Amino acid sequence: MGFVDELVSSIKGDSVEVRNDDDRIDRLNYRWTVVMLILSAGLVTAQTYVMSERIKCWVPAHFKGGWESYVNDYCWIRNTYYLPWDEHVPLDFKTRDKYPIVYYQWVPLFLLMQALCFYFPIVFWRTVNHRTGIDVNDIVETAEQVQRAEDDKMREKWTNFLTQQMDRYLGISKKDDAGTSEGKCKKIFSICCACCLSKRFGNYMTIMYIFVKLLFVANVIAQIFILNWFLGRNFNMYGIYLIRSWISGEPVDESPYFPRVTFCDVEVRRLGNLHRYTVQCVLPINMFNEKVYAIMWFWFAFVALLSVFSFIQWLLRVAIRVDAYRYITKRLTSNTEKRYLDTSKRTDRDRVKRFIGNYLRADGVLVVRLIDYNTNKVTVEDVLSSLFVLYLKKKNLITDGDDNDHHQPDDDDDDDSLHKQPLPDTPPGSSSSDNMLEPSAPLPDAEKSSAV
Repeated sequence: MGFVDELVSSIKGDSVEVRNDDDRIDRLNYRWTVVMLILSAGLVTAQTYVMSERIKCWVPAHFKGGWESYVNDYCWIRNTYYLPWDEHVPLDFKTRDKYPIVYYQWVPLFLLMQALCFYFPIVFWRTVNHRTGIDVNDIVETAEQVQRAEDDKMREKWTNFLTQQMDRYLGISKKDDAGTSEGKCKKIFSICCACCLSKRFGNYMTIMYIFVKLLFVANVIAQIFILNWFLGRNFNMYGIYLIRSWISGEPVDESPYFPRVTFCDVEVRRLGNLHRYTVQCVLPINMFNEKVYAIMWFWFAFVALLSVFSFIQWLLRVAIRVDAYRYITKRLTSNTEKRYLDTSKRTDRDRVKRFIGNYLRADGVLVVRLIDYNTNKVTVEDVLSSLFVLYLKKKNLITDGDDNDHHQPDDDDDDDSLHKQPLPDTPPGSSSSDNMLEPSAPLPDAEKSSAV
């Protein structure tokens, strides 16, 4: 469902299923900021064209009838200019446009364009997401079914289905050849050159997600400086100006950013002669624009800080590989039986490292983190523990018949067995004759409701 459908359903009060293939900071950018911008555009449009006069100019007394309406329309289209009350109107017409007011006609359209800019990064993320062969939103939705399961039996079924679903994606990638010299060169190349975007390195989705984070940061910062050009003033300092005015007790009614009283030069031809008139105009809409952009300045600053923090946080998580090891180990030790994992043993710690480096890799860790963000700790621990046990079985470290089988494998063996497993089972509630779901296919609504 697109964002417009989500917005309309939310306004109507209908229940709507939203996508959760991102984190909360992303949603501040593409969801809540977009909602604020669209609502502001609607309110400004209503205030400008429905609820009040757009502009009201004080014309000479001999302007009768249609002349007054003509001057109002002319100054609305032609733009006006601002002069402080303590300055005289310059005699030179060319110097009067020192502080032109050129934005008030275009505010609603510009707000909508800003909304599109904030929504673009998430569209890009969801587009490139499908190139990996997995739908992250589908994975997270299945994890939410695990979280909402009413009994242990149904929870176990959904967990097993999610495990098989993730395993099939992780198995699509090129088989692990870390034990060969060629494989080691590829890993070194992948580390040294982050631009190697490929599923074979297991980092395509991760690097693209970091790039999307960077797009969010660049967009929100650029929006503040683009407003400098649009409003014609140093808008990036507008919030600081407001804070200083509030602290000093100065009124902001006569703000040079959004002046309520402006001037307009009107040229009228009479009997072949050109007559110039300077009229004083009132812009009621600027009272509303001032409030809208004051809120937007502080909101953009807040979103920019959080977006920069989120980008740095995710970048460090990818760059510092020991962070992924600590995160996965913490989640595994919380829920995995000690017969499968005992971190006090060196062999088990090495298994976790191979599980992360050869099986999950960067993209798998990213998916696990997104599940953690959108569900809860218990759910991600159950899923990760099930994945780890499945990995051990596929590596012949344990068997279904003897879970305590701890024969030592050859560490240099490749993961051929990871790619010879049957397709995942159908989701809980489906018959065995149903078609297998593709990795990117979302769960049918009917099956979700029957499972719950």
